Amino acid sequence: MGVSATHWQPPRGLLLTLAGGIVLAGLPQLLRQPAVLTGLWLVLLGWRLALAWQGRPPPATWLRLLLTAAGVGLILAEYGAFFGREPGSALLVFLSIMKFVELRRPRDAQLVIFLGYFMLGVAFLFSQSLWLGAWLVLAVWALTAVWVALSDPCQPAPGRAHARLAGRLLLGAVPLLLVLFVLFPRIPGPAVEPAGGCPQRCDRIE
Repeated sequence: MGVSATHWQPPRGLLLTLAGGIVLAGLPQLLRQPAVLTGLWLVLLGWRLALAWQGRPPPATWLRLLLTAAGVGLILAEYGAFFGREPGSALLVFLSIMKFVELRRPRDAQLVIFLGYFMLGVAFLFSQSLWLGAWLVLAVWALTAVWVALSDPCQPAPGRAHARLAGRLLLGAVPLLLVLFVLFPRIPGPAVEPAGGCPQRCDRIE
């Protein structure tokens, strides 16, 4: 990477673009989950950016573990379980921001990108609207631009060249996307809909 992994300090441009990418990827869940979880997520994001701007290292391991335990406990308190679409996606989004807080080497940034891609896929368990698809394309573009920049030893901060290359990569994936869309249509099932195909809140309707 051209930078020592032990003392790696992510460039501000890369950090901002990565933060923007995970915000775009996680926004569908952030808008859907309880406000207290979203507030915690945003506080952690702002805290990590502030540390980077001040040139300070990521928080100590013990503090990250404490924050992780607190966040997981909060999710359990809000949902009463870890299994299911809602608590599972909330847990994924929270763990992604905790990995962003930990960011101390290029490999951590790559893992945040992969978690961002996974969040994009989870978003389609809740909606398959055209607007959501367009929104998530923007998120994929931002995350891919960061990934391309991480692979560039000469310029580790995302620039126009990285954004253009990320765009070309996405355009190159369109034919495969269309083939998969035709050959593998969405099949309703228990992972997407509650048992019996009944809306989640139908038991509340008298």
